[in-house]
Amino acid sequence: MRLPKRCVTLTLAFMVLSGCARNLAEVEDAYLPDASRAESRASSIVFVPGIMGVELHDSRTGRVVWGTFWERDTSREDMLSVALPFAIDRSVSSLEDSIVPGDELLVASLSVAGGQIHARGYPGVLEGMLQEIIEGGAHRHPKAISKDDAMAGRNPIMGFGYDWRRDIATETHRLHDAVVAASEERFARTGSRRVDVIAHSMGTQLVRWYLRYGTAPVPADGTLPKLTWAGAERIERALLVGGPNSGSARALKDVLEGAKMNPLLPRYAPAIVATFPSAFQLIPRPEDELVVWANTGEPVPLYDIVTWRSLSWGPFHPNQDGVLRALMPGAKTREERLRALSRHVARCLAHARTFHRALDRPAEPPAHLQVHVFAGDTRATRSVLSVHPETGEVDWIGDDPGDGTVTRQSALGQSRSHPEAPPRVRPATVHFNRGEHLGMLAEPEFLDAALYLLLEAPDPPAP
Repeated sequence: MRLPKRCVTLTLAFMVLSGCARNLAEVEDAYLPDASRAESRASSIVFVPGIMGVELHDSRTGRVVWGTFWERDTSREDMLSVALPFAIDRSVSSLEDSIVPGDELLVASLSVAGGQIHARGYPGVLEGMLQEIIEGGAHRHPKAISKDDAMAGRNPIMGFGYDWRRDIATETHRLHDAVVAASEERFARTGSRRVDVIAHSMGTQLVRWYLRYGTAPVPADGTLPKLTWAGAERIERALLVGGPNSGSARALKDVLEGAKMNPLLPRYAPAIVATFPSAFQLIPRPEDELVVWANTGEPVPLYDIVTWRSLSWGPFHPNQDGVLRALMPGAKTREERLRALSRHVARCLAHARTFHRALDRPAEPPAHLQVHVFAGDTRATRSVLSVHPETGEVDWIGDDPGDGTVTRQSALGQSRSHPEAPPRVRPATVHFNRGEHLGMLAEPEFLDAALYLLLEAPDPPAP
């Protein structure tokens, strides 16, 4: 079932989730008196989802290739259509195809055994803080932060769609357009250009790059871009929720074994996932020792293409050759396909290394920008992979506190193996959460802290 175009609104009336009704009601009651006060300082808010959190459409046919989920016998053509071209004769930043992003993914409709399962994509932000998930009387009618917005039917939050397959830095152009549109529309009506951003998971890395470098690309020669804080010009607060700021061993495992968002949804083969530059930008930094050799405990050189080829990792495994043949119809032999694949993966790894170095460089945000980090810290989260040097097989050998997907340390930008190292993120505040990676957005702790920051917290100095 296709959903209507999403309307999104920051609310003061929250969806009452099972098991949390009393706490959410208390949060709602606490902020109702601020509705009138907020009218004078209401901001436009841009919400940036995580990986696989945005619909993808084929611009040639209009067909949805990701976001309207299929029956379990998904066609091979549907699966292959999500793959990007390989970076054989072009830069990683320029990889694109006819696929374009649509709306943020709120609800997935999945046909299972003749019935319908409605799987919510962003339970907290998109149930508790954003309007119009799907039809039904179970949802309250929300009140916008600004009374003017509510009366005029305007939505102070803008859902933002981007192509989560592509190089993360490349998609800052779309984010910039959304921020400027939100800022100018707000200024025309209120005289204030204030914009706030709420980002989740991979979306936090997109926001972090944009704040530091604006729309500047990842340099192809391995140098670092000039630190300008260009993206922070119009943004006052950035709420980063569940961000893999030090990468994730789980993201590497998805590249090696294929990505699967839900047990009922199809798994995308490693050869398809390997076409996404963004997938490599989520892997851990080798120096953090989250991926180690089973026999020595030393860190595996993840940025080195020799590692991937010698271990037959991910797309290099022989069982991926059928997918590679479909993706490279012009390559006649396996060796020809492996040469092209090696060139592509090597470029993606070098690109990811520069991306990581640019995000990790120490830098104080400008005085008018406040970055707030939200991290899960109560769930055992798989964090360390052991690699067999002969077979290339990987096994989990370590857990850390986190949200079940991203560890506490990664969300805080810390190094597991070098705790004395400066954190990769320098937030104004840090907020811990008991929920899982998606569910943490529905927790009263998140909603309470987010509304305080957006409604009550003192404004930072004007730029």
